[in-house]
Amino acid sequence: SGVAEGRRALSAASRLTFDTSRIDPARDTVLLVTHQASRTGAPIHAAEVGHRLRTDLGLNVVSLLLMGGDIVEVFEACSDAVVGPLTYDEWHPVEAKFLIEKLVRVYDIAYAVVNRIDSRLVLEPLSLAHVPNVALVHEFPSYFPPRGSVGKSLEWATRIVFPAHIVANAVAEEYPNLANWPYAVLPQGALAPPKVRDAHADTSDEEARLQAAIGGGDGEKPFVVLGIGTVFIRKGVD
Repeated sequence: SGVAEGRRALSAASRLTFDTSRIDPARDTVLLVTHQASRTGAPIHAAEVGHRLRTDLGLNVVSLLLMGGDIVEVFEACSDAVVGPLTYDEWHPVEAKFLIEKLVRVYDIAYAVVNRIDSRLVLEPLSLAHVPNVALVHEFPSYFPPRGSVGKSLEWATRIVFPAHIVANAVAEEYPNLANWPYAVLPQGALAPPKVRDAHADTSDEEARLQAAIGGGDGEKPFVVLGIGTVFIRKGVD
C-alpha cells in the first residue's frame, strides 16, 4: 500500500553517504546545516562560517545540505565531509530524526550551527539527541506563517544569533516567550560571493538577447531598469 501512496521505501539517512575519511579523531566535530547550497546570501554566509570553524578554530566540519545548488563544491572545499543534498520531499520531521541520529552516531557531533530559519527542521532532533546548537536567524518572522511559528521553533535552539536588533525585535513581537531564551545580535558583515565553475561561461547569446531587449540602436540612450537577484516575492526584484 505504501507504493500506491507514493511513499519512499528508504529514508534519506539510509541512502546518503557519510564519509569519514577526512575526519581527524583528535579534533572536535561541528555540524553545519544549510537550507540549500544556492549562490545566494544565506548559503554563502554558511560556507564562510564553515571556513572559519575549520581554519580559525581547527574543527572538523560536517556540512549537511538540506537542498542542492550552485555552490556544493564550495561546501566540499570548506568541510571535512558533506552529507546530502536532500530533496525537498525529504523535509519531514521523521526524516530529520533519523538523519540527525545517524550524523551524531557516525561523527560524534560536539555541537551544531544551524543557518537560516528554513533549517529549523533539525533543531528539535538535535536537542533531543543532546547536541548543543546555535541557530543563525537572518529572516523576519512574517516570511514564515503562521504567526509565532518561528519563535516556537527557536525554543529548541541552545543559542540564537540575529544579524540586527530589528530582526530580533520582530521575532520577539510575534513570540514574546523569546525573552526567556539567550540570544545575541551579531552583524554578519559583507561577504564576497564564492567563485564557482560556470557551466554557462559563454554569455554571448545572452548578451545579444539583452542588447536586443534594451534597444537604443537609433541613437537614443535607453532608460534601463535592471533587476538582479533571486526572483521571489520578498526579494524585491519585481
